Amino acid sequence: MIKFQNLIFKDIFLKIVKFKFLVYITIFNNLREELKLNKKIITALFCMLLIATTLSIVKSEPIKNQGNLADVLTFGQVDFLFSEEEQKDSTWGHLEIDVPGLLEMHQTKKGYLNVYTHAGWVIQNQLVDDVENMNHLSIYFNLGVKPGEEIRQISAYVNFMQEPTIEFKDGPRDEYNIVAVEYNAEGLGPISPAIPSYIELIEFDPSGNTYDYTKPNLNANENVQCAYNQCGPMGVANSLQYLENRYTFFSVPHEHIIGLYGDDSLVGQLDTYMGRATTSRTSGPGVTGTEMIEGKFQYLADNGLSDALVHRHQGHGYFNMPVGDHTHAGITSYDESVGGVVTFNNITVNVYGVK
Repeated sequence: MIKFQNLIFKDIFLKIVKFKFLVYITIFNNLREELKLNKKIITALFCMLLIATTLSIVKSEPIKNQGNLADVLTFGQVDFLFSEEEQKDSTWGHLEIDVPGLLEMHQTKKGYLNVYTHAGWVIQNQLVDDVENMNHLSIYFNLGVKPGEEIRQISAYVNFMQEPTIEFKDGPRDEYNIVAVEYNAEGLGPISPAIPSYIELIEFDPSGNTYDYTKPNLNANENVQCAYNQCGPMGVANSLQYLENRYTFFSVPHEHIIGLYGDDSLVGQLDTYMGRATTSRTSGPGVTGTEMIEGKFQYLADNGLSDALVHRHQGHGYFNMPVGDHTHAGITSYDESVGGVVTFNNITVNVYGVK
């Protein structure tokens, strides 16, 4: 017999990766101290769980559809657009999924999309779920062409399955039209240098680590449409609404709807507090890191929420965010950056509660 001291497994998952596929097996949760189990029994139990789960996944069957997949799937070829250089007709493919349409066509609320082309199994177990306010889902994949080679159509075998699968082979193909998809790979910060001679193919390492976290209690009003350059105020508004939805002790006094500087919406109030003065949803300035955090703190203080939250941050980025703890309106955000940057562990611990 083997004696285990302080052995606690909390939400531990065995991840079997085959072409970017995960088989999750929950092993134990809160195993008590000084639990005594025979080593052979543990090994046998583990193997039985593994075999049973693997077999159930392999038997996954396609979901019958009642329509034309071309009506809900749009395939594209990516054009990379940089300030200094462009790469038209790249090796990257793009698939846009009409989520409600695909689910309604298959009369289900959840499934896994797999796509096979001449380049192989290019889209592998893509979860398509019935999530509020998510009408479209986009995926990039390997087109299997040379850089600069324009294609107008793609031959693909597409299957929407009840469960993920560890194996997916070619099947009856359909022809899909290809549209051009523009991708501006720059964004905030210094202008990037010229792009490489070509964008490398997307490849998946079957032996690589994959992490899967899902934000709890996703509600439609936690992801409201953003106006032009409104990402700072809207990001704060989304997070405050998420906190209100999740915790009964926290409530914001303004409704989280589409809004603008000067109005009574949550994001409109934050626009005002952050000084993002604009009268149009299609134009207007952005905000700096300091304007964003001080506007948020002033809004909380003016609405009696100074002591409702604990504030921490990581990273300083290109927002002119001062290094170190930051205090405004009697509220402090504590700088937990590691070498001035954000860590993945900090996100999983503070957002998802996973260590």
